[in-house]
Parts: sequence; C-alpha cells; structure tokens
Amino acid sequence: MDELEKIKTENQNLVQDIKQLAGTEDSRVSVISAIFIRLNNEMRLQNIQDIKKDIAYSAKDFGQLPEKYTNSMNSIVRSFVEETNRFMKAYNDEFINIQNIMYTAEEKQKYYFFKIREANVMRNICELAEKPVESYENLNQEINGYKRKLAMYEKIIARCDKEFEDCKNRREEDFKELFEIKQEQALAVVQKVNPITKIINKIKNMFHGYENFSKYVLQKYAARINKMKVETIEMYVNKTKQNTVNFASEIEEMTGAA
Repeated sequence: MDELEKIKTENQNLVQDIKQLAGTEDSRVSVISAIFIRLNNEMRLQNIQDIKKDIAYSAKDFGQLPEKYTNSMNSIVRSFVEETNRFMKAYNDEFINIQNIMYTAEEKQKYYFFKIREANVMRNICELAEKPVESYENLNQEINGYKRKLAMYEKIIARCDKEFEDCKNRREEDFKELFEIKQEQALAVVQKVNPITKIINKIKNMFHGYENFSKYVLQKYAARINKMKVETIEMYVNKTKQNTVNFASEIEEMTGAA
C-alpha cells in the first residue's frame, strides 16, 4: 500500500470510528434515561397503590364502606402526587445535570479523537513529503496532548456513570424515607380477638366508626401531607441542589487539573 492509499484508509477509518463512537454514546444515554424514567414511574405507582390499600384496609377495620371514604382517599392521593412531583423534579434536575456533563465529555472525546486521527494523517503526509524532523516532533507532542485530554474525558464519563448510580440510589432511599406507607392508624392493628370483643367493636363502629377512622387515619395523612408541603420536601430539594453544585465543582476540578 502506497502512502496516498494509506492516508485515504486513515481517513475512512476515522469516519467509521467516529460513527461507532457516536452510536455507543447514544446507546449509553438512552439506556440510562430509560432506567431512570422507568424507576420513577414504578415508585410513583407503587406509592399510590400502597396509599389506597392502607386506607381501604383501615376503613374495613373501622367498619366503613368505600362510599364513605373514597373522596377523602382520592384527595389524599392527589396531595401525595403533588408532593412526589416536587420530589421527582428535584431529582430529575440533578439527573439532567449529570447527563449534560456526560454529553459534553462525549462531544469533547469525539473532538480529540478526531484531532488524533487528523494529526496521524498529517504525520503520514510529512513522511511522504519528507518534511524536517521537527514537524514529526511537533505532531507527536500534539498527539500526546490530545491523548491526555481523551483520558481525562474518559474519566469524567466514568465518573458520570457512577454519579448516575448514586443519584438513582439516593432517590430510591429518599423516596422510601419520605413517602413509604406504613400502617398509619393506631387502632387498626390486626389482632386476634374473641367473638364477644368483635361484637362490641362492631357496635362501636356503628356509632363512632367514621369519627375514629377520620381521627386515626385520615387526619394523620393530612398532617403528614402538610409537613411535606411546608418542611420536608424543601429539605430534599435543597439536598439535590447541593449535590448538583458539588458534582459540577468536582468535574470543574478534573478539567482544570488536566
């Protein structure tokens, strides 16, 4: 293969390698986004199901029929959805920041990958034209500099992958801590009772069932929702914002040190 054919082959390989690199990056971003969105939806749906199940079981313990509590239950669900929206938006913003940093690093990778190939082609041209040794040395220095940049952005991409996992895990833990539904009401504890006690409880529920159901179940949900609105959600939002700032600073240090 003569030198001109060699240069032509180098250029063809460059185009092919860049296409392959772009395809790999698109695949990575698509997979990461799909996982994040899927888990988002799963947590939301499970939370709604748990709320409805808890209220329905509690209502049954207090002898309440669905028509007595359905409106209240739907209102509670809507309030939880509003707060989960605020929570998820905060984590979505953090995730998007990670994505943007990863995307920038991938674009920089393609650029420096191209520059290395370009310098190699120029080195072949210098060899063909019998240029002075200094030309080779300058090109070698450029190539080494580009390789250092490539290595740095590869580390940044790997760091973004890890940060994505950390973000996903934090979101799951925080969501569970904030929204997990346990047995909300104090009196609806499943326990073995004798037939006489069952009859007595049934009679009590005929007169005070909804009152107690409201006190021990609905009002506790209302208090929990109010606390989220005025206090806890904002704490988690601020935490995700700080995580975003910290990660951006870490990436800035990595690029500045290169």
